[in-house]
Amino acid sequence: MKENGNGNGNGNGNENGNGLRTLSIRPSLAKVADSGPPVARAFGGLRRRILWNGLRTALAHSRLRLAMILVCSAIFWVGLFGLFFQGFQFLNNYFNLTNDIIISVFAVFFLSLLVMLIFSTGIILYSSLFQSRECAFLLATPASPDQIFAHKFVEAIIFSSWGFLLLGSPMMVAYGLTAHAPWPFYAMFLIYLVAFVLIPGSLGAIGAILVANFFPRRRKTILSVSILAVVVQYRRLLWERTRGLLTMKKESVSLLVALLLGFVPTAIAGLLLRKRIKALLFGPGPVAMALVAGGI
Repeated sequence: MKENGNGNGNGNGNENGNGLRTLSIRPSLAKVADSGPPVARAFGGLRRRILWNGLRTALAHSRLRLAMILVCSAIFWVGLFGLFFQGFQFLNNYFNLTNDIIISVFAVFFLSLLVMLIFSTGIILYSSLFQSRECAFLLATPASPDQIFAHKFVEAIIFSSWGFLLLGSPMMVAYGLTAHAPWPFYAMFLIYLVAFVLIPGSLGAIGAILVANFFPRRRKTILSVSILAVVVQYRRLLWERTRGLLTMKKESVSLLVALLLGFVPTAIAGLLLRKRIKALLFGPGPVAMALVAGGI
């Protein structure tokens, strides 16, 4: 084996000060990080493994809960379908289902779902990127940050979009049956719903990154501006209630007592159970379900 002037043999061996040859084990992390398809396959396998383990655990230990989720989702879907179908039947008696009124109905419905998805995806992505230990572990691997972001983005889309599909699909099926749409309509609207999810998901991801970049640095400023905006918006009501307290007006005193009764027990419970609440309710799943329930 030939050696160069620096004592390297074939670029793989180095000689130390005692003349002993050591093997240079230095993998190219850049090449590993740039290998997009293998890393993507690894993250895809990780998602499938987590999904399979979660499903297997649910089948083994939480069959009743899983069955209740499926049954309630089916009942909810059928109820929404019946509501939308009756509504489209009623409109079809007076209007053409292709006129501007139906277009406005679809626009308002999907706009509300768009706003819901923006907030749900943004909150889930923020918690999974900047509030989880898993992301810190993934950053220590050879995977590049953009690949980790793509992995978390797909997870956030999956968590937040199931509610959207549960709300949007019965409306589209009901419209197709009422308008006697051909069979390609049902295949196309599924593709449309999946593609639609990417728009609010991307906006929510941008919002999560902006909040992570600016909110920690300007927390006091943002909080102060928010409080000031609320005070300015409700300045007349606040002034009337403050003046009513000074004059011991019954309506203002009752409102203050009601606020104290509602706030004090919640504050005490939050202080005593804050660790338990954070562990159970601040994960992506509970946050997504709460946002979907609030949107409904």
